[in-house]
Amino acid sequence: MVSTSLLLFKQFEVNSCMNKLLSIDRVKPPTEPQNELFIQWSFGNFCNWNCEYCPPDLHNNSINWPSYESVIHFLINLFNHIKNTNNTVRLDFLGGEVTLCKYFPEILQLCWANNARTSIITNGSQTIKYWNKVLPFLSIINFTYHPQFSNFTHYKEIVKLAIKENCKVFCQFAAVPKYMNDIKLYANELKSLYNHDVVIIIKPLFDKVGRTGNHFYNYSTEDLSLMFDEGPATVIKDQVLTYEDGTIKYYGSNEILSNKLNNFKGMHCEIGINLIIIDMHGNIKTSVCPQGQIIGKVSDTVFTFPASPVQCTQNLCLNPLNLIVAKRTIQ
Repeated sequence: MVSTSLLLFKQFEVNSCMNKLLSIDRVKPPTEPQNELFIQWSFGNFCNWNCEYCPPDLHNNSINWPSYESVIHFLINLFNHIKNTNNTVRLDFLGGEVTLCKYFPEILQLCWANNARTSIITNGSQTIKYWNKVLPFLSIINFTYHPQFSNFTHYKEIVKLAIKENCKVFCQFAAVPKYMNDIKLYANELKSLYNHDVVIIIKPLFDKVGRTGNHFYNYSTEDLSLMFDEGPATVIKDQVLTYEDGTIKYYGSNEILSNKLNNFKGMHCEIGINLIIIDMHGNIKTSVCPQGQIIGKVSDTVFTFPASPVQCTQNLCLNPLNLIVAKRTIQ
């Protein structure tokens, strides 16, 4: 039996060859701000777990958290900038494990007080007491279940708390092949409990032990079906592609990347306008792609955000984060 993913791949190849792509946009739900500057901030690489598939530079405790003073300084400058635009702002924090930063709850409260949306990617290992403290100041939370370390009883409890606080909740499972039976069981349980309240993601991973990090794990047909075809994962098609002949197609980010629809060379891309990256060293960048430019440091007194799109010179757009900003054919 031919998988749905393979059939889609063939269809995508035909579409992309016959039709010129005019634009790609992310479709935002009515509940989300339509003009929003997205800032993803990698706070540091301190982590309490050592997952086999996680690159060492994301968890080897070699980069300290930024100083409290520099973070406050940057955020005040940012909020003053936002007041002079038509944008709102969302700050997405990650590590390492960002909840290990002692002053992090204060940062969330400052963002909330300035009408910023906040989101984090976390392993969820903090105590129930901690989550009761910070969840009121979070808009979106990605609880990633790491099967080597996570406790599913605790995981279910914090998911329940986040739903109660009206957070948008992503339940992401790290798809380690030897744990796939457990992942299927747990994901199905979450779907039965909170079907309309959570987004379930079963995330394929690179095997950084057996295949030196250059290849995905050797997933079985059943594993792939669980992740992409008939499993409990939530189907998200929030990317709209408009073609020259008027055809409009909706895809998910992973579909675009895995099915070779990610060639935007020559198009205008809004990195730097609606997307900013802050790396673990405090560099403020316009994106994670090779065209990303450093426009300042978190510690700078003055920094200027770009006002114009860039023309893409890359053969492929390889990071799903870059898909959140629009790309359009130059007229």
